[in-house]
Amino acid sequence: MKLHFKLFLVVIVTLLFVSCVKNKPFLSSYSVPPVFRLESNDSTALARVIMTYGLANYLSKSTSGPIDTIIIDSLWLNHGRPFTTEMVSNFVYSDVMLNNMAGRISLTNTGDADSLKGLADSVAILSRFYGVTASNGVAGVGTQNTPVSAKRLFNENGMEVQEVWFNTMLGANFMQNAFGNLAGPGQNVALAWDLAYNYMGFPVDYDPDKDYYSGTVPRNRPLGIAALFAGVKNLKAGAKIYEEFRRAKAAAVASDSRVNAVSVATIAVYTEVTLAQTALFALDSVKQIADPIAKLHYLSKAHGLMRALKYRNSGYSPLTNEAYLRIREIMKTNFYTLTQDTSYKGINEVADLLIKAYSSE
Repeated sequence: MKLHFKLFLVVIVTLLFVSCVKNKPFLSSYSVPPVFRLESNDSTALARVIMTYGLANYLSKSTSGPIDTIIIDSLWLNHGRPFTTEMVSNFVYSDVMLNNMAGRISLTNTGDADSLKGLADSVAILSRFYGVTASNGVAGVGTQNTPVSAKRLFNENGMEVQEVWFNTMLGANFMQNAFGNLAGPGQNVALAWDLAYNYMGFPVDYDPDKDYYSGTVPRNRPLGIAALFAGVKNLKAGAKIYEEFRRAKAAAVASDSRVNAVSVATIAVYTEVTLAQTALFALDSVKQIADPIAKLHYLSKAHGLMRALKYRNSGYSPLTNEAYLRIREIMKTNFYTLTQDTSYKGINEVADLLIKAYSSE
């Protein structure tokens, strides 16, 4: 499937493939650096990304015993020094550093904060059924055997709520906050690009060609949205978005709003298409893998990614509201029903709606 971008095509061709921009007599020439350099000392964005992983790691304990909503509250608000070494054992910020920060996961800039917190709380409620075998109508745990071996906790409809929560947060927390910092020219905005860079999950000195998971996994690695780029290499989204971050920050410092605006559009669309294609890969796995627990897991992942698309930039998105609402309606269907239908009617309709929106074929 060949995904494409429907907006700003002519502008991108004419403006984006230059590394030195000159707009006399209004602007002095400026160069785009080969590496994105963080200038801000604000640790808020990266801390919130790592805190989200910490909460996800705590939620993952729900397959082996009950977890506590009080601890979830503390992690969500970063109150009472809640993070432990076990939760954030291999990140650039340790548990001690996170506990001493004022930042928190809690979403103060979205009306969906309560529902997202509620999703996390529901994992704690479901964890009471850790000793029950999951089945249609019965919440409990199932063991996935393909392509990895893992225990999964599902609600009575076959949804792996923890997986849905984390992938929804890619849009509700990371993408929405990154886009919120992508604005017009000026030195202050140049510093805001540092925050957007961190919300995307890019590591320092990001290398789009590097396999960060070969051998010892480094602390300084792609997280969140940036972690998805390795799975959609055909898009070359990581390289393109990283290029635009470098270009846009240079443009912002030089007060070049023209290039800055095009970079924002490019980042927004490539990010959205990355989420969409990752969801399509997950939907395809539902159909290709025989393991029934794996099917429920991948459908839950796809569902979370499609919920994340709610936070796409509507000014650039090729996905219509009508198509998006239809996708969300289909995903209200019982997951056992969707995965056990050998024709995959509902799953195919969701995939077709995504492909129609994002494919050039």
